[in-house]
Amino acid sequence: MGHHHTSRLAFVESARPKARAVMRRTLAFAGAVLIAACASAGDSPVTFSRFGFDPTYDTGVFGLAAGGRDLRVVIVGNPFASDRAAFEAAVIDAMQGRNLGQETNFTTNPGPDANETYRVVMVFNPPVDLTGAQLCASDPPGVTQRPYGGGRLNLFAVFCWSDDVMTQLAASIAGAQGPGDPLFAELVGQTTRGLFPQRSRRRDNRK
Repeated sequence: MGHHHTSRLAFVESARPKARAVMRRTLAFAGAVLIAACASAGDSPVTFSRFGFDPTYDTGVFGLAAGGRDLRVVIVGNPFASDRAAFEAAVIDAMQGRNLGQETNFTTNPGPDANETYRVVMVFNPPVDLTGAQLCASDPPGVTQRPYGGGRLNLFAVFCWSDDVMTQLAASIAGAQGPGDPLFAELVGQTTRGLFPQRSRRRDNRK
């Protein structure tokens, strides 16, 4: 894979004429996945936006990256007046078991079995113009978190392969009061679920 990921993401609004048919099909799938992610939340108060994926991503990619092993998580920002270690522990706890596909161990301190070329970056209350490409291009990412005043808490998550974006998803929830709030766990858990869609490139390419 080359390093021109921004132009390949399914949420991109324009494409070269010869690629428009493929992009339309990809965009349609992205919309279907996003709808499915929202539906899977049932009565969840989490709202989603900015879902995108690289056309090379499928469920097997996640298995290669993280199946049965550690997957590194980079956590940016802390919207609450809480201990940093406790906040990161709450994020990791809310992620565990929420992904689709093979079991993995989300962690900020991966062991030697981790595939180091893959990582998840989660940014709380990110700048409005932040992109997944920016997050994957820099490790650790240099991001200034916006302050949280207790209204809607925003989360932008990206699954990176080196400096390429595999998937990305933005989500938000209203009223989360701290890392121990069930609303906060719901935001992180549903974002984790939506970030790793079940997708088969072989099946989708037959459409």
